[in-house]
Amino acid sequence: FLALLHDMVRDADASWRKTRKQLRDDTRWELCVLIDAEQKEKHFNEHIKNLSNKRKRSFRKLLDECEHLTLTSTWKEIRRKIKHDPRFAKFSDDDKERET
Repeated sequence: FLALLHDMVRDADASWRKTRKQLRDDTRWELCVLIDAEQKEKHFNEHIKNLSNKRKRSFRKLLDECEHLTLTSTWKEIRRKIKHDPRFAKFSDDDKERET
């Protein structure tokens, strides 16, 4: 089941409800009958937490590598400096949503 999660779930914003439907379409789902629904959801939530932590570490690394940033830099200034970095595309799907 963990391998199935690793292969199919790559978005830290995924929900269990939607993802479960996609996972059921995979033939490996049938091999996971010994794991109850509660355990599957628990493993999913842990996987999402790991993905989120990985994304946060990557974003912080991007910011650390950016020159001339200070504690008083605004998001507008920071965004201007990192928007051309290809790694930023992973984080910039909806900036307004992320700012709230």
